[in-house]
Amino acid sequence: DDVFGRAETQPTVELFDVCTGQWSLLDSRLQYPRTTAAAIALDDRRLLVMGGAPSLASAEVFQVPRAGDEPAAGNPAPPSQLIADMPEGRMGCQA
Repeated sequence: DDVFGRAETQPTVELFDVCTGQWSLLDSRLQYPRTTAAAIALDDRRLLVMGGAPSLASAEVFQVPRAGDEPAAGNPAPPSQLIADMPEGRMGCQA
C-alpha cells in the first residue's frame, strides 16, 4: 500500500519544457505501468526508469521522441528497452 493514499500505476510519460514552463504528455508509453518510480536522464533523448510501487524490480530505458519523429511504416520501434532487473524491488528514491 502507498503511505500517501491510493496510488495508481501509469504507463505514461510526461516531460516538462523549461522554456515554456509547460508539461506535455507523450504518446509513447512505458512497457510497465509504474508509480513512485525513479528516473534519471541518461542523455538528451534517453531516460532510465526503474522500480516503483509495489516494489518493482524492473528497469527500462525510455527513448524520448523528437518532434517530427515518425516510426517506420509497419515496423514501429518500441519507445523503451527493458534492461536487467534489479536484484530486489524498489520504490522511488530507494532505486
